[in-house]
Amino acid sequence: MAGALLPSLAWSEVQLNLGPCVSVRALDGAAIDSNGPLTLTNGRHQLVVDCTVEVGRSSDEGMPETSDAFALLFRAEDTELTVQAPEIGNSRELEMFNRAGNWQLTTTDQQSINFDVDVLEKEGFQLVRDYERELDAFNRSESPAALGANLPGADMELLEKEEGWPSTSAGAPDQEMVNQMLRYWYLKADKTTRDEWKNWIHSSN
Repeated sequence: MAGALLPSLAWSEVQLNLGPCVSVRALDGAAIDSNGPLTLTNGRHQLVVDCTVEVGRSSDEGMPETSDAFALLFRAEDTELTVQAPEIGNSRELEMFNRAGNWQLTTTDQQSINFDVDVLEKEGFQLVRDYERELDAFNRSESPAALGANLPGADMELLEKEEGWPSTSAGAPDQEMVNQMLRYWYLKADKTTRDEWKNWIHSSN
């Protein structure tokens, strides 16, 4: 009975599946570490992804190598998507992939979704990457994959016009944008400010 009802349910989110070698390192400016499916809200999102494969002349000699980290910026609503890299079997193909950044973002019926992509350049030698700090600088750049529209001081009416974000009948910003702006400022805040924010929210309920 429950299975019969499922097709009639309306989508209200985006299901994102990951290809065999793909890992997500950050989502919308926040660092994460995921090799499995993600559930996203409808709207615009930025992923930082990389691909880890074994390269070598044989399976016995294969060594795991990880591609450059790439930022992917896309918009999707009420759908299921898969992000994946092309098949990579050796170091030369991995180098070509790092240069081309030919990621694939498709629906379940293999329709391609438009997205912007750019390398998230690694700054010197790092044992552990600070993706949030790197993205803070990256998202202030002119890269097509930057989340520049989410930075403070952006003209809200211009964003609604250019990005297609709806507003309420009273002209107030869409709640998706409000959520993204709150997330941005939360990530910028130090621990003390975050704790004060949480206490204020709890006391307001």
